[in-house]
Amino acid sequence: MARLRAADFGVTVQATTCAGDASRLAAAAAEGGFEFVSAGGGDGTAREICSGVIGSANPHQPVLLLPLGTGNDLAHVAGTGTMAAAVQAAVRGATHAFDAIEVTCVVDGRNVVTHACCFAAVGLAADVVRLTTPAV
Repeated sequence: MARLRAADFGVTVQATTCAGDASRLAAAAAEGGFEFVSAGGGDGTAREICSGVIGSANPHQPVLLLPLGTGNDLAHVAGTGTMAAAVQAAVRGATHAFDAIEVTCVVDGRNVVTHACCFAAVGLAADVVRLTTPAV
């Protein structure tokens, strides 16, 4: 965050405590008049934040992907795979469009809508990611 502040951006940090927090906070931020919403974390955090923005009243709000996770695949695809690149993208106002996939699943007997960016996987693919990603 210090690099964004040094680049003269006002920064508001909101920590998450459980699944769903990032989507809820991102949806509120997308509607709050910010220049962009940032996703500080890895691919899971980025997915949840993007899903919150897509499901908000302002689904085209730019999201800045900060590479603070393990793999940061989405940030690398967006060209923000390093903090220096992320800050430069913010300064330039650079954007990168992604495909979004709407996913409806049943959780505790109710339908839940979420979104995936670029790809979605279940079954074997999801198990491979879970088993090959180092615990942090």
